[in-house]
Amino acid sequence: MEEVRAPIEYKQECLVESPRPTRPKIRSRKNNPMDETQIAETILNDDMERILMESQMEYLRLMKEQEELEQERRREIFGKFTNIRNQLKRIGKYDKPIQEVYELMIPMIDQYCENSTSPILLDLETYNMIFRNLKTIRLHKDDMELIHEMIRF
Repeated sequence: MEEVRAPIEYKQECLVESPRPTRPKIRSRKNNPMDETQIAETILNDDMERILMESQMEYLRLMKEQEELEQERRREIFGKFTNIRNQLKRIGKYDKPIQEVYELMIPMIDQYCENSTSPILLDLETYNMIFRNLKTIRLHKDDMELIHEMIRF
């Protein structure tokens, strides 16, 4: 009767990089089964692996820096719109038309803060309604300029 064996379980290997790549020692032709072309290929492969690893590390570092810059830019833009949000929230509790503007503006501000490269496009009626009601709040001139940059018709 034939013995049935379970499949071999694969073990996860952890590769540990040495600080310097190891190169094969060149010995005399009598003791070394590798010829000079094989040694040159091995050295070239080691150098390619090292260069690839350095390139990947540089790429990850640059991506991390880019992400940090993007987060800082978003915090800066969100900080600019904080005053507008606070005034809309405070006045929106008491005034029905302002409440409607508040319900429109807060999601638009959040969207713009996340992706500030493109302005938000609105139809002319909504655009006029928003700015007609925002003028009654008496926002600062800089805040109104920010909203004009954010919203287009």
